Amino acid sequence: MNLIRLLVALGIAICAALPVSAQIAQVRSGDHSEFARLVIYLPKSTTWSVEEGEGTARIVTSPVIDFDVSGVYDRIGRDRLTRVRQSGDGTALELSYICDCELRTQTLAGNVLVVDLVGN
Repeated sequence: MNLIRLLVALGIAICAALPVSAQIAQVRSGDHSEFARLVIYLPKSTTWSVEEGEGTARIVTSPVIDFDVSGVYDRIGRDRLTRVRQSGDGTALELSYICDCELRTQTLAGNVLVVDLVGN
């Protein structure tokens, strides 16, 4: 009986020590004549904020999530948005752009984040 309790306790300890896998947000894109758009499908309970710099922006989420950016450049060029990446698991989504653009954001129903780079 003591062996069973020990094994159960050991199993619980191992499970508790395993890393929790982050949720994944799909990132889609679209190119328009006056703006480039990213559409990010955030998990329902995720909050976000944007940190802007000179030609850069970071999308920070809570809780941390992973971004799937594998298809971002399937539908847009690099004339506005030069880089979309996540440098590591659970880090911010990093955007780099070379245009004189204004960054605009909005949240749609279902926690869908729309990021527009407006201008040339």
